[in-house]
Amino acid sequence: MLQKSRKTAVNYSLYLVTDSALAKGRALLDIVRAAVDGGVTCVQVREKDVPSRAYIDRLLPVRALLRERGIPLFVNDRVDIALAVDADGIHLGQTDMPLAMARRISDGRLLIGISCEVPRDALEAEHGGADYVSASPVFATPTKTDTAPVVSSVPSKNWEAYLPRAQITRGRIASSCFCRNGEQVSISTGSGSR
Repeated sequence: MLQKSRKTAVNYSLYLVTDSALAKGRALLDIVRAAVDGGVTCVQVREKDVPSRAYIDRLLPVRALLRERGIPLFVNDRVDIALAVDADGIHLGQTDMPLAMARRISDGRLLIGISCEVPRDALEAEHGGADYVSASPVFATPTKTDTAPVVSSVPSKNWEAYLPRAQITRGRIASSCFCRNGEQVSISTGSGSR
């Protein structure tokens, strides 16, 4: 199990965000196993419309696989579910539970990531003690229509102005990587998560 500490080194370089609505009938465990075999370094399970018990039932075998492989599991939005399955972290969007409340409820047991739609969100997350931030959405997507404008429409200099100790790097897949004091803090590719 990963140590639950804000100092835990997590490799965010290939961060999978699952979505059963896009799975085309494939089982979550099969998708995660294939991604891990392909080199994924973090997994966030995102289930927006699944009842709690079904969510837990889907997560437990994924948790076992990831624990065996030493890969962290992040649960999207649901602090209660993350704690119930002993996930490594929680990922929250701008309309989810506030960071300070999630930190208090999890009592240091979870790493906490925040989706940031505009540069000021990233600054607030950093000041609030987020373990990592992700900029999203990086690309426009038909699967999420309630998002802010794509990150690439905000010039890098605007992000840098809000994160004076951070730098932004864009990779070949149009990813956004935030670094703090030369240490990678997060990476988000694709449509991101909320």
